[in-house]
Amino acid sequence: MTASELLRLLLALTAAGSFGTALVLLVRIPARRHFGAGVGYATWLLVPVALAASRLPASGLAAELRHSVPTLGISTQAVSAASAQLSTPSGGAAVVWLALWLAGAALAAFGMFRAQRRLLRRLGPLTPGTGYFTAQTAVSELPATLGLWPARIVLPHDFEARFDLEQRALVLAHERCHIARGDPWINALAAVLRCVFWFNPLFHFAAARLRQDQELACDAAVLAAHPRGRRRYGEALLLAQLADFPAPLGCHFGFCHPLKERIRMLHAAQPSNLRRGTGLIALALAAATLTTAVWAAQDAGPSYQPVKEILASRQNHPPRYPVEAIRDGISGNVVVVADVDEHGRVVGARIEHSEPQGVFDAASLQAVVQWQFEPATRNGLAIREQIRVPITFSVTDEPDDATN
Repeated sequence: MTASELLRLLLALTAAGSFGTALVLLVRIPARRHFGAGVGYATWLLVPVALAASRLPASGLAAELRHSVPTLGISTQAVSAASAQLSTPSGGAAVVWLALWLAGAALAAFGMFRAQRRLLRRLGPLTPGTGYFTAQTAVSELPATLGLWPARIVLPHDFEARFDLEQRALVLAHERCHIARGDPWINALAAVLRCVFWFNPLFHFAAARLRQDQELACDAAVLAAHPRGRRRYGEALLLAQLADFPAPLGCHFGFCHPLKERIRMLHAAQPSNLRRGTGLIALALAAATLTTAVWAAQDAGPSYQPVKEILASRQNHPPRYPVEAIRDGISGNVVVVADVDEHGRVVGARIEHSEPQGVFDAASLQAVVQWQFEPATRNGLAIREQIRVPITFSVTDEPDDATN
């Protein structure tokens, strides 16, 4: 894959991911209010769905789906508007842009790694307990679930002094809920996407909202299992220290931004199983519709155009008939496979078939590498592609020429 194709892939993923993220930001709060915090959190699955759908192979069916998808509530114009207009540089310019993207992604990853390492150093030695660890130093981000494999529950040094027995049980239930649902891995995926799309502020804005919905959903799950612990749970939230900047690979009990909403949710009635089921069905339909919209939008731009031969170039550089073949009255056919770059130049050629074998190979290759072509395009972008060039040699032609 060339630098231009990689850059094109990055921009296509950016368009699909941005559309999926914007959709989640629009529906997450209504979904939470009507169907519960768990369904609101689950709406974030639409982002990887959109990214995966953009990589589905396009087909003729996509053109027909573009006319039916808008009736489902999502117009493919919103998905394809950006991707259809994308124009990426080629050649050296593409390499420069790709290098800048890689440098930005590396810096973003380094910044997250540094933040994670800084927190781990501040924790100091950890004292193991039954299913958790206790820090020996005062750290505002605790209690929290840190790491991936394995994910570890880390408690503050004053955990037993700050929280009573019931509150401690609820805090531990909260952190175990994070681990059981795989929230650390979801946060890791969000961190990867923020590194890949470091240039897109929408992904960074959405990451904080993802954390909010994650904590609200975990709160709801714990309260559903401990319905009589609402008051003690709210007191535990107030006793937790506020973590303004959560670690990239961590779930923090005291994440402060949704704190008011978390306290307010304690007084709200939990949605019924019927409402939650309805919300999940609606989310599944939204995912199917989004997948169809993004997939259909792949063909919304200009279609693929193959390499085209420029006849004048062949005429200006005709293959020279070998003198020995003229003398012996030998005619033949050759098929050359040429690699044509984004500028229409031949950057490689090989003989696929020749008859008689070896007689006209050298003359054919010498001619083809001098020819100029119209490069292939996909969605308006010139790409590197191969073309088969048939050449016919006939003794009826002039000695220095051959016909196609």
